[in-house]
Amino acid sequence: MQKNVVGYYPMNTGAHQLYSSLGFLDNRGRFGNEMDVIKYINN
Repeated sequence: MQKNVVGYYPMNTGAHQLYSSLGFLDNRGRFGNEMDVIKYINN
């Protein structure tokens, strides 16, 4: 299983909507000031 993690600034609602539509889940973590979201992919 592959883990993909990306970050975006919390005020960027477009990024939030995009990642949600692609199946990324809120990881409740941060990269500095950025929120991180995570998606697991089966190989």
